[in-house]
Amino acid sequence: MSRHLADDIDQRYVTPTPDVHGMSSWSAHPHQGWAREYRTAPIVMDELYLAAGSMPIVFEPIQNGARPVALIDCGAGNMILESGHWAGAYVPGILRAHPFAPDADGGVRLDPDSAFFNDSPNGKRLFDPLGIPTPDFAKVQSFCAALGPALRRSQALGTALWQSGVLQPA
Repeated sequence: MSRHLADDIDQRYVTPTPDVHGMSSWSAHPHQGWAREYRTAPIVMDELYLAAGSMPIVFEPIQNGARPVALIDCGAGNMILESGHWAGAYVPGILRAHPFAPDADGGVRLDPDSAFFNDSPNGKRLFDPLGIPTPDFAKVQSFCAALGPALRRSQALGTALWQSGVLQPA
């Protein structure tokens, strides 16, 4: 059975720090093949109209509520082709951010197991030699600063819909 990206983010991703990741770097991913094993990926309400034209959107039950997610793998088909390329017109922000993801407050979390992250300075560095975020990593921080709170608000909306009875289990 496929996994849920939100679960992996919660369980495996770490907060990058200059002490631990001072020499680390990442590279851009040319496709979304890394996410092929996932069944769902969280989306924010602001991207709902863009995502809904490309993929099924569902509300995934979570403790005491629900969150909006893009259904990447619906069993009969996968939004990520065998080649690793995305089959739709819109790629959710959480997938575009990889190997990073926001925390609920807009901080940055990092997938330490990603093939696009490494513990060497070969690639886009996270921090300069003084421990200051590089311009490339500052862009990631800015993206996560907007996406994290948007995910939290979207989950709050999904939970409100769930708790009010508007959403029901299938």
